[in-house]
Amino acid sequence: MSRAYTLAASKAGYQGVLSVGRGANAYCWVVVRRDREFEAHTKSYYYNVTGQFAFGDLSFPARYQIVEGDPVDEKGRLANQVHAQGIADTVKGAAASIISAATKKKEQHPPLPYNLLKLQTDASRKFGFMPNQTKDITQSCEKNTSSLLITAVIVNILVTINMPIHRVYWLQLPKQLQR
Repeated sequence: MSRAYTLAASKAGYQGVLSVGRGANAYCWVVVRRDREFEAHTKSYYYNVTGQFAFGDLSFPARYQIVEGDPVDEKGRLANQVHAQGIADTVKGAAASIISAATKKKEQHPPLPYNLLKLQTDASRKFGFMPNQTKDITQSCEKNTSSLLITAVIVNILVTINMPIHRVYWLQLPKQLQR
């Protein structure tokens, strides 16, 4: 397409290349659409009603749950300040009961004992290693997962208590990488 427009323009006396790429048109449309969305945006306010509750020795926060008939916006949030304040004033200091409680079982893995960025920082500070050098050493240790894990744990512990770590660290490295 660009070639056709350039040839047509050159017949009319234009010297140069006219770029009429499909990518540019798509990109311009994205910019125009975002600009229109930005111009159409109106400020909206919503309100949360929260409280602090005590049950025996336990103290916990809770939030008001929207019920049918509450003035809400398109996202289901309280949209009327007077209504939200009325709810807060009505329940303030009043006794409350727990209607339902739910717990969810979530699996969360523990953090890694030592990440590459921290290892690179410490190796640079302690030994003057460049980041790529540290990465290469770490990758060579990854061939034996237990070696890398043991090295990371030992290095993390020793750095935490400010002990020199070079002797312990190098025990885990292949011979060709040792200094």
